[in-house]
Amino acid sequence: RGGQGAAGRNNLGGAWVNANGPIETTPLLDACPPGYPASGPNGCLGGVGGAGGDGGPGLIQIHTPNARYGNDPNVADILLPTGTTIAQFVAPRPVGSDWSAGERLLAELGCGFALVEVESDDCDGNGEPDVVELRRDPALDLDGDGVLDPCDDTVRYCEQGTAYLCPGSLDSLGIPSASASFGFELIVTQALGQRSGQLFYGLGATQLPLVSQSLCVATPRARLPVRTTGGSNLACDGTFRVDWNQWRAAHPGELGSPFAAGQVFYAQAWVRGVAGGSATVLTNAYRFTLSP
Repeated sequence: RGGQGAAGRNNLGGAWVNANGPIETTPLLDACPPGYPASGPNGCLGGVGGAGGDGGPGLIQIHTPNARYGNDPNVADILLPTGTTIAQFVAPRPVGSDWSAGERLLAELGCGFALVEVESDDCDGNGEPDVVELRRDPALDLDGDGVLDPCDDTVRYCEQGTAYLCPGSLDSLGIPSASASFGFELIVTQALGQRSGQLFYGLGATQLPLVSQSLCVATPRARLPVRTTGGSNLACDGTFRVDWNQWRAAHPGELGSPFAAGQVFYAQAWVRGVAGGSATVLTNAYRFTLSP
């Protein structure tokens, strides 16, 4: 997809390598390598033909959509003629036969100094492309939706597994708000029927092991009123819900006050377990950010 090359052992510009080509000291856009497709996802827009042969150090800049190298012009963005190898990288390096769509140019992010251009949102406005932040720290996307968690209104986290008959599931509906008097429900489903349960929330997350499950909301915590799950005894059809916006509006002095847009809260629920078994069963947890 075009590129720039300077004097050096190998040239990696414009999607091909030619160790015996002429040395180019200024950026040039040359013809595509023989057999390289002129259109389609890997269509070539030109190549740099040289910057090799003197064995000295060189500086190479590559613009390529997939950063996949190899011998097949139908799948590779960086075409290596027979006998040519890529020797050294200072940028997030391309990957070869172990390439996967999720890696691409960010496969070796942080391995050295580089000037890298990526197309990405910056939803949190911190000056770092979201795709780069996610590659550096996958924990920034706990729900795996491809969006930084701080940019999501709600994020499900701390899954509990299937150690219990009815583990319960905590989900949400609506938009958490610092001012609205209703419109954001925290909903428990798949819980043991005919049992009591309770939602609680806090200002931070934790993961404290508790007999095959985890407490995922850090102290301090605030507890909402106890509810009943309904449904049938010993069946996993129990459910209850609480409108958190409504509860917040009715309790303006509770944990987190004064409530404001941008505040982040963490919620979880417990449901009473089977008699003779676990005293309580904890659901997964939810993180939510208040809108205005």
